[in-house]
Amino acid sequence: MDADDPRGANMMRRPARKSVFIALVLLSAGANTPAFEPELIERLTGPIDDHAVVLIDASRAIVAWERNDGPGHETVWSSRRNSASGWSVPENVEFSQGKARDVQLAVDGNGNATVVWVQDELGLEGLWSNRYVPGEGWRDPSRIEPVGGELYAPRMAFDVAGRGVAVWERRQGTRLRIRASVHTPENGWGPPREIDTGDGDGLSPQVSVHADGGAIVAWSNRVDDTYRRVVARHFSAGNGWGELRTLSADGEDAYDVQIGMDAAGNAFATWEQAIHDEETVFASRFDAQQAVWSVPVRLEEHDEEAYGPRLAVNPDGQAVVAWIRAEGEIGAIVAARFRPDLGWERPIVVQGGAFLYVFDLDITAGPRGQVLATWCQTDGSRNNVWFARLDGDSGWHPPALGEHRTGSAHRPRAAAARDGSLGLVWKMVDAPLPDQALYSLWYRRVQ
Repeated sequence: MDADDPRGANMMRRPARKSVFIALVLLSAGANTPAFEPELIERLTGPIDDHAVVLIDASRAIVAWERNDGPGHETVWSSRRNSASGWSVPENVEFSQGKARDVQLAVDGNGNATVVWVQDELGLEGLWSNRYVPGEGWRDPSRIEPVGGELYAPRMAFDVAGRGVAVWERRQGTRLRIRASVHTPENGWGPPREIDTGDGDGLSPQVSVHADGGAIVAWSNRVDDTYRRVVARHFSAGNGWGELRTLSADGEDAYDVQIGMDAAGNAFATWEQAIHDEETVFASRFDAQQAVWSVPVRLEEHDEEAYGPRLAVNPDGQAVVAWIRAEGEIGAIVAARFRPDLGWERPIVVQGGAFLYVFDLDITAGPRGQVLATWCQTDGSRNNVWFARLDGDSGWHPPALGEHRTGSAHRPRAAAARDGSLGLVWKMVDAPLPDQALYSLWYRRVQ
């Protein structure tokens, strides 16, 4: 299987990738939280599987996730946070008629939240959405993509005005194609359309939306069933979808792409690429004025394997790519920063040492040059959540342990608010009895 294929990942040469997914978004509310202690969102005796979480800011938050309510019956739930009352009682946000998975959540500048997920409907799959409006609550679910075939890997992004783009994979005959739908506040989700013009499978799409309603979608495209290349396509609110552009070098297997944009519309893409059967990390920058992508730059300088790059882009045009450098069973978190006036700086080790391995890396950028990286790290018996902050010119702060629970932590996800607040969410699995496990979701504000 492909390394970035959601139907099954190549597990060789890297830590196991869990089936849990968490996504976060923070919004500014101007509130002040006095204590940055972990906060419990939900605890269950049944699994919290393949869930998606979205947060809102220092005082407010919205979370959405998938939980297992019985054999073959996964549902999508949501909870909200404010500084006065904490986390609300979870609500079911979908119609509970089949298996739900691949939950994604995004918010606009008014605090309206949109959740999308893949829903199994009597053996067929459709892409569904629901919307939360402050003061009104969750509305009725609506279908974005009609049922039929197989759907995978939805991703979604919104701008502050409520314009958004959702992308996903859909099996068309024997191939996977990339599909997209555009959301406007006036009309909701538009008709889905195929945006992948390649001959092979389109895999693992990512999307970033600009403040003018434009977007860039990037994914990996299989060429002649021999290798994958990273491609991108631009969307303009006035002109629609542009031409397909290839970002990675021909003939080299490239995948696991990430995409992001700054306030001026300049974009960054980073991906994992195999060079002589060893994974490494590349990046390219899109110049909005020249409308061109730069020649890809190799960010990893060492000969060790480098994989799982994650990208964070500040509004001022700075970007940080973080990845995992593997040296046998020992892993390190490595990061490189781009500055508009200096270009790419040399990578530095954010966290390294004699660890069994590090995994589940995530990264986000704030509005004033802040970057928050978070990951899981094993001590040999359990997994812990760790995080580290980059504050503008002062560099990276020393890594800090994010939680002190007795269970094992998974899938921390970082988020940044427009007021500069930073936070993270993770999942815990605890087994107080040999035959019973407790699953829980936790939130912690970092700054």
